[in-house]
Amino acid sequence: DHFKPINDDGGHGLGDAMLIKVSQAMAEVFRRGDHLARPGGDEFAVILDNCSLENGRKLAERLRAAIAQRRVVANDRAYAVTISLGMTEIRPGDHDRAEVIRRADDASYRAKREGRNRLEFFSESMSSEVTRQLDLENQLRRALKENQFRLFYQPLVNAERDIVGAETLIRWEHPEQGMVPPADFLDVLESSGQIVEVGNWVIETAFKQLLQWIEQGLWDSNFKLCINISPRQFHDRQFAEKINTQLQRIKVPHESIIMEVTEHNIIHNIDDAILRMRELIRYGISFSLDDFGTGYSSLSHLKNLPVSHIKIDRSFVKDICDDPGDQAMIASILALSRHLGLEVVAEGVEGVEQFEMLKRYDCQYYQGYYFSKPLSDRDMTCYLRAADPAA
Repeated sequence: DHFKPINDDGGHGLGDAMLIKVSQAMAEVFRRGDHLARPGGDEFAVILDNCSLENGRKLAERLRAAIAQRRVVANDRAYAVTISLGMTEIRPGDHDRAEVIRRADDASYRAKREGRNRLEFFSESMSSEVTRQLDLENQLRRALKENQFRLFYQPLVNAERDIVGAETLIRWEHPEQGMVPPADFLDVLESSGQIVEVGNWVIETAFKQLLQWIEQGLWDSNFKLCINISPRQFHDRQFAEKINTQLQRIKVPHESIIMEVTEHNIIHNIDDAILRMRELIRYGISFSLDDFGTGYSSLSHLKNLPVSHIKIDRSFVKDICDDPGDQAMIASILALSRHLGLEVVAEGVEGVEQFEMLKRYDCQYYQGYYFSKPLSDRDMTCYLRAADPAA
C-alpha cells in the first residue's frame, strides 16, 4: 500500500527493503507447494495449491497480520508496511490464466478502494465496478484538460460571525451530470495519481483568486485561506519547493495560507511529515490538522506536530446538543488546544443550537451551512464585499 509515495520519499533503497520484508513474510506464511511470484513493481501473486477458500482466507489474513507487524527503518525513521489482498478461486474449467489473474486483480482493486490493508474476495460485480472506475479515470483526465474543475470557497467566521477566511473546496462541473461533489471522484484522483496534477491546479487557482481579492481590497491581512493537501502531494519530496515557487511567482502573502492535512496523511511517517511541514513553515505558511478526533492517536501526535490550527470533525459537532460523549470530546479538545496555544475551527455547524453550545465551550472559529454554503468565486467575492463595511 502507498508504495510509490514511500519509494519516492525514502528512495529506492527503502522501497527495496519493503519488498524484501513482504517477500520474507510470504515465505514464512505460505506452505511448501504454494507458488509465489512478483509480477513487477509493488505487486505479488500467489497460487495456493489444493486449498479451500476458507483456508485461503486464513492464510491471507495471517500474511496481512504478519506484514502489519513489520517496520522498515531508513534514515533513522520507521516506516509501516501494509498490503491489500484480492483472492479468487480457480474454478473447474478455468483454462485462461489471464482471466484468473484478472479476477484476483479486480478483488485487490476493491481492497484498495475500501481503504487498503484488507482482504477482498472476487465477485462478478467487481468487473463492472473496475470498468466504471477506469471510465471515471478517463473522464477526470479529460476534465482537467477541458477546464471542468471549479473551486468553491466556504467562509470561516469567528464567534461574532465576522468572516476570518475561507476553505477551498473542489467541484467537478460535468458537462452532462452537472456539479459533481468531491466525494464522488477524489478517491479515484488519489488512486490513479491524477491528484498531484489536479492538486497543483487547485493551489495555483486558489493563489490567483486570493491575489485578486487582495487587489480588490476585499481580503484583510489577517484572513486565512485554507487549502487541502492530498497524501500524494504531501509525500512529494519537492512539495515545499514547488509551493514556494508558486508563492514567489503569484506574489500572495505567505501568512495568508494555511495548508490542511489529515492525520491519515501523515500517520505512516510522522517524523518525515514534521520535517516537511517545517520546510513550509520556514516560508511563512501555517498548517491545520483537519478532521481532528477521528485518528486513533491524534492526541499523542498533537503535541509534536507543528500545526497552528485544528479542525474538529463534523461528526462530533453534528450531535453536540444531544450527545454527552460528543460534548465531553469537544470540551477536551478545546481545553487541550488552549493549553498548546492552538486555534480551533468547528466544522459542520448547521444550526444555531450547535453554534451557541460551541460558543459556551469557547470555540474560536466556525464553518458550516449555518453561516454559508460553499460559494463560487463570484459569490464569494459578493460575500466578502457585503462583509466589508468600507465597500
